[in-house]
Amino acid sequence: MEITDVYFEKDSGQVIVTAVLEDKVLTKPQTWDDPAEYGPATCTTSFFLEDVEFSLDDEEALEEYLQDAEWEVEEDEY
Repeated sequence: MEITDVYFEKDSGQVIVTAVLEDKVLTKPQTWDDPAEYGPATCTTSFFLEDVEFSLDDEEALEEYLQDAEWEVEEDEY
């Protein structure tokens, strides 16, 4: 995962994260002879800062939290 942007909305307390995730979109369908292939995609996720037990300054905790986040694909091609 390559985090490309972390945006904090002060009014709502919402954090929006954009990242490039590996193996997120289908790039080549499965055939009789070959398995499907997947490639990277730009994705976003969000959460409320009040719902987590770390600050945005703690990059390690943020990355660990994002491992289990529900990501939405923004762009099919990286």
